[in-house]
Amino acid sequence: MANALRGVKLDSNEAYEKLLSGFLANKEGGFYEGGIMKLPSRWKQIVEQNGAYLKFIILL
Repeated sequence: MANALRGVKLDSNEAYEKLLSGFLANKEGGFYEGGIMKLPSRWKQIVEQNGAYLKFIILL
């Protein structure tokens, strides 16, 4: 999604909705399946972090 938005200026909600709809329409089923299958492990991580869902990573 970040690549699809790079350099794009959206001037309305309708423009954003159109871009998002086009982006999602072009994805294959595996795109969604992969994300859904990752949910249980991501939820487990959130529980293990006492509800903190953002992890900050510092690259040195």
